[in-house]
Amino acid sequence: MYETQFVLLPLRPCPVTKGLGVLAGITAISFAAAWAFEQHRQRELARILASMPRVACIFTMRHGPQRKCPGSSAQAFH
Repeated sequence: MYETQFVLLPLRPCPVTKGLGVLAGITAISFAAAWAFEQHRQRELARILASMPRVACIFTMRHGPQRKCPGSSAQAFH
């Protein structure tokens, strides 16, 4: 006669392990939400700056090659 072998199932996770898993899940969701909000905020800032006249000229004058914006003097921005 064959011997029956039982499969040993893993023990149920204790409340501390389950709590740590829930905490890790909430933390991951919070980080993802914060990252998504930061991306949205940067897109909105870029959109607002792009709608302002002469903003691109200001940034290029401060950080890039010296050139004048149409209709303004370069000395006004330094």
